[in-house]
Amino acid sequence: QDQIDYNTWLAAQAHQRGLAISLKNDLGQIDDLVAHFDFAINESCHEWDECELLMPFIEAGKPVVHINYLYADDPIGRAELCLYTRGLGFNTLTLPQLLDGSFRYSCNP
Repeated sequence: QDQIDYNTWLAAQAHQRGLAISLKNDLGQIDDLVAHFDFAINESCHEWDECELLMPFIEAGKPVVHINYLYADDPIGRAELCLYTRGLGFNTLTLPQLLDGSFRYSCNP
């Protein structure tokens, strides 16, 4: 409960300052926090079969940004992932694990 209270407070502080705020990788508290956050960022939900847990954001009309690290060198795997996550309504990026800007593949044109 302390974490939910803190996250709710943090979202309120961001909104009071005119900022958008994202919930990142906090799948277990989505139901409690979706109303307070503007979008979600998740890393590798496809890898752990957890993407459906993010659907409350989509159902609330809020974006989900999904980050993939697995398919940098696998265009077929990346294409299959893109089909899957686009079907969920997610925006998916494949990025280098070091986040060094060496490449960026987007599933969305």
